[in-house]
Amino acid sequence: MFENAGGGNVRARRMAVRMALLAALVATAFVMHAIGKEHNVLLDNKEALIGGVLYEPVETLSLYVDGVKKNDVKAGGRTAQKMVGKNHVIAVGIAGPGQTAVKMTERAVRLDLDMKKWMISLPALASGASDIYIPSPVTAPAPPSAETETFEPGGMTEETLPGI
Repeated sequence: MFENAGGGNVRARRMAVRMALLAALVATAFVMHAIGKEHNVLLDNKEALIGGVLYEPVETLSLYVDGVKKNDVKAGGRTAQKMVGKNHVIAVGIAGPGQTAVKMTERAVRLDLDMKKWMISLPALASGASDIYIPSPVTAPAPPSAETETFEPGGMTEETLPGI
């Protein structure tokens, strides 16, 4: 009696539910990857030229990431911090000579940029600049030049070529 009654509709609904669950699983995987991705961020306390403004290094900066003190970065130094997720708060504390109070500067940072190509300038962050990203130093060797060695016709003779 109920053999053929709506059998095609049930199969179509089952397939639609399965496809919706599969799409939800894939979307969840993408969200979890974005939330849990670990970034290795370079933080630089060197002289930086950003947008035509020169930022001088600070003698010693205390570095805080998400409210946790990481380390001090001396002038001319650089440190790498592993950060999980996209949104972070980076703060630097500057203590001048003879000062007991520390001047703190905080900045919310979103790690959407490819942090292998960019690093954060701590002097720019300490001065409150709107742009704090600087290009990362190139670690790969330079590619060979397009020029090839040219052959000098009079350079080799039969006497200098072995086995001829």
